[in-house]
Amino acid sequence: PWSEARIASDFAGLGRWSAAQHCPVMLNEFGVLNFCVDADSRARWVRAVRRAAEANQIGWAHWELDQGFGFIANRQSAEGFDSSMIAALLGSDGED
Repeated sequence: PWSEARIASDFAGLGRWSAAQHCPVMLNEFGVLNFCVDADSRARWVRAVRRAAEANQIGWAHWELDQGFGFIANRQSAEGFDSSMIAALLGSDGED
């Protein structure tokens, strides 16, 4: 099972490989489906992956904006934004 330590360890290995090979790495389209896990676990996993990528100079892109993996439930209202996911992605929750 995943844990923050396991994610950090896996990304550290990839970071070492990237540095040794002089080959940049980009993490594309990561995320968690919002109907498969509770909101807190979803935000914690996304935060752990973002932190691990950034700690190892790995670029990242979150998938997606407003569907199952997204962080917007309603584009017409600010209340439609998932603030815990936005904080996990931006590191704006004081946990970084």
